[in-house]
This record gives sequence, structure tokens and C-alpha cells, in this order.
Amino acid sequence: MYSRLYFLIIFVVLCAAGASAQTPVPTPTPTPTPADDVQEVLPEELKGVPEIAPDYRSDEREFPDLGRVGVEMTDQRPLTLQEAITLALQNSGDIEVTRKQVEIAEFDLQAARGAFQPRLTGEGYFERSTLPNLSFFTPDITTTTTNSFIGNAGVRGYVPSFGTVLDVGISNQRVTADNPITIFSPQYNTALEFTITQPVFRGRGFDAKRRSVEIAKRNIALTDLQFRQRSIDIINATQRAYWDLTFALRNLQVQRDGTRDARGLLVHNRRLVEEG
Repeated sequence: MYSRLYFLIIFVVLCAAGASAQTPVPTPTPTPTPADDVQEVLPEELKGVPEIAPDYRSDEREFPDLGRVGVEMTDQRPLTLQEAITLALQNSGDIEVTRKQVEIAEFDLQAARGAFQPRLTGEGYFERSTLPNLSFFTPDITTTTTNSFIGNAGVRGYVPSFGTVLDVGISNQRVTADNPITIFSPQYNTALEFTITQPVFRGRGFDAKRRSVEIAKRNIALTDLQFRQRSIDIINATQRAYWDLTFALRNLQVQRDGTRDARGLLVHNRRLVEEG
């Protein structure tokens, strides 16, 4: 019996402690300071403050034309990058000048190699001479007249590797004289000559003709490099201009879309304003 009474007393004490813990404690109210005591001032109560732009109104402005300046909208055609490069190369004055320089260098090389081409030479002339007669066998004749007709022909060739010069020539001469002691009249004198000229030291390895050929070859290589470099520059400029134009057209399209959206938004806002 005493044990039950003891447990009952403990239960009552625990219930009283829980009830006292759940009782709310009031929050203290802060004391107002002079800085927090601010009065609200209405706009109409302000004195001595000037108004800023009281008559300002937004002007109605028209949107600019979306067409491109200097471009005929009805006369357009698509152009690929390869077509643009082809047109640039075909209509470039610098490319034409460089191409002519290449042709000139090729002609110079042909002219330098022409020094090694076989050459055919020939000459023919008539000669008449009258000389005093100095022979004591014909004291009655005071002068002697001689008529000569000469015709010569020859061929000259070159060996470029060694500087060798080959000459073949033939000479013909017909001589007539009115001297009575002349046994043969007319006389025919014919000669055939064959000559080989081979430089031993000077001109054997490198002479003026071969020097001209080598210079012409270097000029062709130089003009080819200039032509290639100029073509590369024009292609690069064309590609840069092509993609700049592409970017400008895409940017214009974006601005057009933005302007169209802005117009739609303006119409929508005006409708909302009219509806209040």
C-alpha cells in the first residue's frame, strides 16, 4: 500500500514539472529610439523642390527599313565560297599582271636557250677592181680589170655542256680578168672548212650563254613563287570577305527577328494599355 502511494506522489510531481515547462514566456517589447521615429512625407507636402521635366512625352518613331542599302533585293543569287574565289581570281588585275610576268620570264628563257640553236650563215657579193698593169710582159696594156663573184655559206652549232663550238663553212669564188697573159679566166675557187673550238679553262664549265639560261630559270621560279603568293593572298582575302559577309547577313537576320519581335511586343503592350 505504501509503495502505491509512493508511485502516485512521483507521478503527480512529474506532471506538475511538465506543465510548468510548457508555459510561454512573453517577449519583451523593444524601446523605440529617436532614429526609428521617422515620419512619412507625402510628395505634395514637399516645399521648394522643383519638378523634373513636367511636360516630357515620348515621341513616336518609325522603325527603319529592313532592306540592305545598295542591294537590289530582286536581283540576288546564291554564291558559294568556291564560286567567289573563282570570280576573284578571274577578275583580279594583280593576277593578270603576275601571269604576264610569268609568260615574259618563259620567253626570256627561250631567248637565252636560242643562243645554243644552230645558226646558218651565208653571204654573196660581186666585186670589180681595176688596177694598173705592172707586168713587163704586156707593155701595151696600162690597166687590168678583175671581176669577182663570191658566195659563202656556213653552219655553226654549240654543245651546251662543254662550251664546244662547231663550224662548217663552204666558200665559192668566180674570178675573171681581161689580162691576156691570164691562163684561166674565169677561175672557180671552192673551199670547205670544218672547225671545232673547245675551251680548255675559261668558258669550259660556265660561260655567258649558260649564265643567261640559268638566270632565266631563276626568274621563272621567282615569278612562279610570286604568282602563287599573290594567288594565296587573294584567296585568303576572298575567304575573309566571304565569311564577313556571311556574318553580316546572319547578324542582319537576327536584328530583323528582334525588330519583328519588338514590334509584336509593342502592339501587345499598346493593346494592354488601351484595355487598362
